Amino acid sequence: MKRMLSTTVFEALGRDRQPKFGAHIVAVMPNAMARDRLVERLNGSAAYGKHIDARAVTDWGGLPRYLL
Repeated sequence: MKRMLSTTVFEALGRDRQPKFGAHIVAVMPNAMARDRLVERLNGSAAYGKHIDARAVTDWGGLPRYLL
C-alpha cells in the first residue's frame, strides 16, 4: 500500500457536507510529474474543471498565510 500525505482545508461546507466555493485542498505529491498530472486532470475535468483552479504551490513561505 502506498503512503499518501495530504492536508485538506475547507473554508465552507454546504448543507450536503460538500466543499463549496473557497474550499482548498493541499495535497503533498510524491514528485513533480505526479503533481503536474493531477493538476492537469483536475483542471481538465468535465465535472469539476470549470469550478477548480488547481495549481502547484510556488510560494511555500506564503502558503500558511494564504490558507489562513
